[in-house]
Amino acid sequence: MTDFVVNVPLRDSVEQSRFVAVLDAFAERRSSACDNSEDAFVIVRTEIVDGAVRKTVIFQEQDAAEHFIALWDDGRAA
Repeated sequence: MTDFVVNVPLRDSVEQSRFVAVLDAFAERRSSACDNSEDAFVIVRTEIVDGAVRKTVIFQEQDAAEHFIALWDDGRAA
């Protein structure tokens, strides 16, 4: 099985809050759209390097990763 990895650097607390909101919205949409709850499986890791926060989001499906990226692009600019 191939994992699809998305790295999201977060510059400040505002972006961190937006990330959480986007991740929540993504999870809600995916869980309501999936017949099998395992299809909505996502792993999120937090790394802090030199004081900078980076989230690594791991998906089982490419379309889920692409959907999240689209949501994040919209949410980050909000």
